[in-house]
Amino acid sequence: MNRVIFSLLWLMQILVVRAQAPQFKTIPGSHPSVGFNAAYTNYATDYFVQKKDGTGFITKSKIHLDPAAGQYLIYNEYGSKEEKRIYTSETTKISYEDRRIGKRIEGFAWDSCWLFKLLEGKITLYSNFPPPTTLANETVFAMKIGDGPIEIFSPEKLRAAVEGNKAATEAFDKKYWQNNYLKAAQKFNKD
Repeated sequence: MNRVIFSLLWLMQILVVRAQAPQFKTIPGSHPSVGFNAAYTNYATDYFVQKKDGTGFITKSKIHLDPAAGQYLIYNEYGSKEEKRIYTSETTKISYEDRRIGKRIEGFAWDSCWLFKLLEGKITLYSNFPPPTTLANETVFAMKIGDGPIEIFSPEKLRAAVEGNKAATEAFDKKYWQNNYLKAAQKFNKD
């Protein structure tokens, strides 16, 4: 059931972003291409994959989606040309070296996707793709409020969580900002 909901929400998120985003072209030879108007950075990179059995390996892949089974990476076993898939359900985490900021970024397995922290604090926001350089509302996929569980992102729940914090509420209500959800959570986390 969760995988079906995840797939539908992910598809809706992509369609909304594509419908709202202005089209642009990538300059050949520029930084790895960014899809969905810089909302996501899903390009092939070297991921270290930590499997549930404690073993790990490195593969160069994009994050792909199988609507029935969730996110997966493509890999080849040593000496084989046959491509195989490793799904979120078979891993505990994936990580990669973000050369833009010189930092190792981790995504942990959650339901049928990997989650990457965008913002941490009393309100923690997550993306289901590696964090882009420019954060926008469309990058937020899941959230955690206080000690509560991680759940699919909901603007209504975020608004309710920041209610009572004047700066955070004002930031949330500025609809013309492309990142008002992130700004609201940042202001809330500061207090």
